[in-house]
Amino acid sequence: MRTGLAATIAALAIMVGASLLGLAELPADAHVAVRWSLSGAVSRFGTRTEALLAIPLAATVLAALLALAPRLGSREAGRAAALRYLPAWIAAMAILAALHAFTIGFALGEGFARSALVAVIAALIVGASALAASGRLAAGRRGPAS
Repeated sequence: MRTGLAATIAALAIMVGASLLGLAELPADAHVAVRWSLSGAVSRFGTRTEALLAIPLAATVLAALLALAPRLGSREAGRAAALRYLPAWIAAMAILAALHAFTIGFALGEGFARSALVAVIAALIVGASALAASGRLAAGRRGPAS
C-alpha cells in the first residue's frame, strides 16, 4: 500500500504543480480542452476551474478508495488483494498525472507534441517514484545479511 501511496503523492505533486502553473497563466474565463477524440481533435471544452481541479480530485478519490479497499476484508485477504491491484493503482496514478500535465500544457499553447512529451515525463516520474518506494520497502523486509 505504501508503494501505491508513493505513486499517489508523486502524481498529486505533478498535478498540483501543473494546476498552479495553469492558475497563474490561464485567464479566468479561459475555455480549456478537456476531452479529445481518437483522432486527436478536441471534442469538449471546459472552464479553467474544471480543467485545473477535475483530474486531481478524481485521483484523490481513487487513491482513497484503493487505500481503504484492503481494510474491507480479513487482514490476509486484504494484503493479497492490495498486491494484486497495486500495478493498476500505480498505472492509474501515472495515467492521471500524464493526462493532467497534457491538458494544462495543451491549454498553455505548448502544442500537441510538446504536451505529450511532458505527459510521458510525468508518467515516468510517477512510475519511478513507485519503483523507488517498492525497492525501499523490499530492502526493509529483508533480514540481516549473513
